Amino acid sequence: MDATTLLITNALLSSAAAVVMAVVLCTRKTYPGFGFWTGGIACLALGAALLVPGVLPATWATRVGRNAVLMAGHLMLLRGMLRFRGWRVGPALEATVALLFLLPFGYLSLDAGQLAARIVCYCLFSAAINSATVAVTLWRRPPYFGSNDRLLALWLLLFVLITLVRAAQELADVSTAFETLKSFGSVYALAQILSVQLVTLTLVSINSQRIEADHRAGAADLQQREQQLRLMGDNLPAGFLYRYTLADGHRRFDHVSSGIQRTFGLSPADVMRDASPLFAMLAPEMQPRYAEEEARSAAQLTDFHATQRFKLPDGSVRWLDVRSHPQRRPDGAVFWDGVALDVTDTMAARAKVVRQAGFYRCLSQCNAAVARSDSQAALFAAVCDAIVEAAGMRLAWVSLADADGRLQLQAQAGEPADLPQRLLAAGTSTLTAGQAPDEQALRSGEPLWCQQLPADAPAQAWQGAARQAELQALATLPVRRGGRVVAALTICAGDTQAFDPETQHLLVDLAANVSFALDNFDREADRRQAQQALDAHRQQLEETVERRTAQLAEARQRAEAASLAKTAFLANMSHEIRTPLNAMIGMAHLIRREDLSPRQADRLLKLEVAARHLLEVLNAVLDLSKIEAGKMTLEAVPLRVEAMVSNVLSMLGERADARQLRLHSEVEHMPRDLLGDPTRLQQALLNYANNAIKFTDRGSVTLRARLLEKDSRSALLRFEVEDSGTGIDPEAMPRLFEPFEQADRARTRRAGGTGLGLAITRRLATLMGGEAGATSRPGGGSTFWFTARLQRSAADVDAAAPRPEGDAEEALRRRHAGTRVLVAEDNPVNAEVAQAILEEAGLLVDVATNGDMAVAMALQGGYRLVLMDMQMPVLDGLDACRAIRRQLPSATLPVIAMTANAFAEDRAQCQAAGMDDFISKPVDPPALYGLLLRWLEPVNPPA
Repeated sequence: MDATTLLITNALLSSAAAVVMAVVLCTRKTYPGFGFWTGGIACLALGAALLVPGVLPATWATRVGRNAVLMAGHLMLLRGMLRFRGWRVGPALEATVALLFLLPFGYLSLDAGQLAARIVCYCLFSAAINSATVAVTLWRRPPYFGSNDRLLALWLLLFVLITLVRAAQELADVSTAFETLKSFGSVYALAQILSVQLVTLTLVSINSQRIEADHRAGAADLQQREQQLRLMGDNLPAGFLYRYTLADGHRRFDHVSSGIQRTFGLSPADVMRDASPLFAMLAPEMQPRYAEEEARSAAQLTDFHATQRFKLPDGSVRWLDVRSHPQRRPDGAVFWDGVALDVTDTMAARAKVVRQAGFYRCLSQCNAAVARSDSQAALFAAVCDAIVEAAGMRLAWVSLADADGRLQLQAQAGEPADLPQRLLAAGTSTLTAGQAPDEQALRSGEPLWCQQLPADAPAQAWQGAARQAELQALATLPVRRGGRVVAALTICAGDTQAFDPETQHLLVDLAANVSFALDNFDREADRRQAQQALDAHRQQLEETVERRTAQLAEARQRAEAASLAKTAFLANMSHEIRTPLNAMIGMAHLIRREDLSPRQADRLLKLEVAARHLLEVLNAVLDLSKIEAGKMTLEAVPLRVEAMVSNVLSMLGERADARQLRLHSEVEHMPRDLLGDPTRLQQALLNYANNAIKFTDRGSVTLRARLLEKDSRSALLRFEVEDSGTGIDPEAMPRLFEPFEQADRARTRRAGGTGLGLAITRRLATLMGGEAGATSRPGGGSTFWFTARLQRSAADVDAAAPRPEGDAEEALRRRHAGTRVLVAEDNPVNAEVAQAILEEAGLLVDVATNGDMAVAMALQGGYRLVLMDMQMPVLDGLDACRAIRRQLPSATLPVIAMTANAFAEDRAQCQAAGMDDFISKPVDPPALYGLLLRWLEPVNPPA
């Protein structure tokens, strides 16, 4: 075989080996380094092809390039083995070898006649690199190599040996390469061909053996983990682990831990092939829901989670919390791996909490019935209804002893409705006379508790009827009137042990409250009798017209004096409350800007919320006082209904999100020339929306604004707030809009509120020429509405867009840093708060502690603005402003009232004294910054 044929054969077979490596790389799992092996074989194939005579011209670049490619192939085999063994070697290896090889080889390639030297250089370098590969392969060989590493080392060593022999031959005097091939060259070429093929097969085998080793290790680890999981399942204190399969409608367990025997008394073998013994214990009412959830989990392969109730053959109940993950087998069967935890004790504790909460609600409702019931029959009916509806009892009734001592049914609630009368009739029979539980309580004056009604001896007279009605527990409590037992309150439950000690204590209190109410009825009867006698006496008295006129005049004077005293009291109390509130809110604002821990920030937030809530209550009381005194004045400024509703939504968005309620609006197209008081309209809408969010547990709250009618001079608008809450009792509707009235006092106490919001809203609606009202039905939500007639402007006006307050502080700090401001405040704490708030915005602040000092400092000059308190020693704020205005006009030095006096009369007095603007305490820092910015750089000078 000639040299050309050998070279072509070498190139073709090397290329085939490279293709095999590439196919393995793309189609099978490979490890780091296999890619370098593939590249190395490919470089050897390319280098072999470049050696074929006539493929490339005989130039220096050709000689250097094809040998560099061959050397790169050997080097990539070394790099691949290093990566395969997990050794980290940087690119310095390739750079060093390339430098050491290319420099001498490139020099030798300058002379085409230096063939022997080039061959020797290439052979030495390739032998060294392959020897290094052999060393890496055999160094601390891992177990997954098997015998393939030795085979690889053998092929590489044979190649090294032949290469060294070839180099030794080239050191002899041979004139051409063809002459060399004719001697040892043919053997060398055949050895190179076989080496590339054998190395390729060995590398693929090494990779495959590592895959098998990893698989065996993974299987062993999986088996160990499965055994650990089984041990964990067997040692679960309450519950069991399982693998459950559903195939063709047949249920079985592939695995279940021994905990199932502790939970249900079933051994794992009982349910392995057929799970029906376990599912037979599942409560009938839960089986449809379980089947539905199981089918959904199997169809969608979503996690299964349910809490199921099981009834064991001995009558006991077990609750299981089941969680599992489904998977589908190739045959279409679905299996779940999961855990079932025994939560019987947890469910019992939760049921106890719910039951006790129900009894507390029942006691609260009974107390309310005691307070509002005007007759004995109404009281008994309300008590029975509360016991059944709030406490969740099956049956409750009250029986009253007649003149002969026989008990007569007075009121009842629950099912079966005919049972109380049948039990009373059974108790009066000659066989059981005096043995009925209610008669025993009536006779002994002590409560009677039967925790297991079908078996307790004291209830023997009623056991037959109670068993038919599936009643499990009974309590009978004596009811007294005037210290004597006159009635019995009987309560039946559907569960055994329903009356724990705390529940018994609550029921004894309930019976005592009923006794107290009966005594109150007697006292009220005595009072009415005395009142009738007093009325009869008064009817005999006649007063002269003059005396009655004098009395009316005197009463009028007293009323006017009382009104003035009330106004003065409210004004004084407003000032006295707002002053410390200003300090509290201001200090909280300053503290919030400091570095606080999460706990401190949370407590500070609660402080701010409490202070602002107190301010809202104070404002509500003052608003109601102003309206009742006829001193509430409404603005008539341009407004945009859409913007107002949007503002309300933004203010309430966080509260609605916190309660997981949907909050949205529906606003019809409104005229653009409306005039009104946007503050009061927003206040009325906020009152409604706040209540809706407060008393809605789920669903949504919708704000609506509708245009009912309009003409050239006015428009009648209707605002509504609709919720999906619990609704309102029809009996409570007539008093909803009265001051300090609430639909459900007990619920409102839990939710908060003063009972003033609806009253203020109705009065505001009346002032705006409209009405207010509500529609509701229990369980169907409520709709509160009010109407307002707004004037329309003759000119084309639009609501002015206020300057955003959120940027005011930054604007002050950026454009007015160093501006001098005078604060006239006698209260040291409020002065400190005002100074700190203003200095936060970069202003320079001086404080005057009385009016006389404020006048002197203001007239000295250098101040851009004065913040003036109204009530100060020496000289009050009004007189101080008058003194300033006698020398400095508003354009030179604006004076802004910052006072705790919040009445309209106070604002008017400030304007009359020459003050330019007004802000009430407690001061909201963003609002204060916005006010200062308007006066320090007015877009349009404030009026």
